[in-house]
Amino acid sequence: MTFQSLNRKVHIIAGLTFFPIILLFAVSGLMLNHRWSVWDYFSQRVEHTRDIRVQVPHGSSDLENARNILSQVGVQGEINFLLHNVRSDSLEIKTTRPGQWSSTKLHVGSGEGRITTTDLNAWSLLPTLHVMTGLHSNLPEKKNWFGTQVWSLMMDLTAVALLILLSSGFYMWVKVKAERRVGLVCLEIGVAIFGIAFWALCKF
Repeated sequence: MTFQSLNRKVHIIAGLTFFPIILLFAVSGLMLNHRWSVWDYFSQRVEHTRDIRVQVPHGSSDLENARNILSQVGVQGEINFLLHNVRSDSLEIKTTRPGQWSSTKLHVGSGEGRITTTDLNAWSLLPTLHVMTGLHSNLPEKKNWFGTQVWSLMMDLTAVALLILLSSGFYMWVKVKAERRVGLVCLEIGVAIFGIAFWALCKF
């Protein structure tokens, strides 16, 4: 098998294997860039609030305590905000997961509090997955949910797949003499557009 044949197979396999997730990032990118009514999910959110009473653990880390409390009320997700107010002896925990947000506030001494859960429709899954890196929190322990860790790995693999598609596609273009002139014009146009836009954003 020649390198050219191998390169073509790798290009096709990588493209087909990562087709669903690349499509997801393409559509979710449009959703994040345009607030079109067809995928307005925030206005259709449904909020539920209920009183809770939990046993507040002591002696472990703040993250472990928060995770223990959330397990008692049946909440899963990435903890992106955690605040223990010593003066008022209160604890606030905010979590997020695809399709759902939650906010838990309770008194540490009594274990009594309230949890508000926000359920979003299916359209919310796409932009949530687009930006779900686990890095936007006030905790030192980033990516503290198993789901976030798995998705973060998927994002890394997708980035690698895109680099493979880019390099293998470039190689195939170079090898096809009939397409070199047209391809070179397209490449020059793309570089020019990118360069002008980048310069304008940095300059102004």
